[in-house]
This record gives sequence, structure tokens and C-alpha cells, in this order.
Amino acid sequence: MAHTNNEFIADPTGHMLAVIDTWAHAEQAEGSLESAGFEEVRLYRGGEGARAIDSEGEGHGIASHLLRLVQHGLTNKDHLEEYEEATRQGASVISFRMDSAEGRRERAEEILAQADARAINYFGPAVVETIKP
Repeated sequence: MAHTNNEFIADPTGHMLAVIDTWAHAEQAEGSLESAGFEEVRLYRGGEGARAIDSEGEGHGIASHLLRLVQHGLTNKDHLEEYEEATRQGASVISFRMDSAEGRRERAEEILAQADARAINYFGPAVVETIKP
């Protein structure tokens, strides 16, 4: 548990992402989300995390860069740059799949609140919904 993930976030659709400033809170949130049955829970930290988030897609080849250009054009706002910068500044970014099951969103928000998370967003099919700035 609590390893920096270096998996490229190619498409955040269907995921909730948040910034957690302290390492211990990030690890706690990761464990709580996994215990609650959330899938694809990932932590991103430091330079390795920033490279995985890669808000412009430039570090993962031309296809990834083009994908990011399309994503920027199709969504109402882009938060990946904010998450990339947060990892560079020492915070952790947590990402997990958010399903539509009854009560799941409330449970996720509770877990993130306990971890003092900020910049919580849900990446829907065409709209990024801000849960907490």
C-alpha cells in the first residue's frame, strides 16, 4: 500500500481525484477507499507522480499529447495541471474509480474529508464536477 504510482492517467473519465497534503492522510485515504471497495485506487507523488499525470501528454508520446488536446477541447475545465503541480509541491494526488451505486459518492466524500482532501473533482464523460475546491 501507499506506493507512488507511475501509471499514466490517459483518461480520468469516471474517476474522482483529490489532493491530500500530508503523506499519512494520503495513506489513510488509500486504505479506507480500498477497504470500502473502491477500485483503481492510485496515489501519485513527487516528480514520478507528476510525470504520470502529465497534463499535456507530452511525456508519453504524440498520441498521448493529441489525446490531451482532445480532452482539453471536450471538457468544461481541466484540472490535471493542478494535480500535476500539487505532486511537484509535495502533496499526494489520489485517484479512484467512482461508480454510480447508491451512497458511494457520499462514502467517498466522507473518506476524503477525513483525510483533509482538497481540489476534489469528479471527471464525468464531458464535464468535470467540482466537489470541493
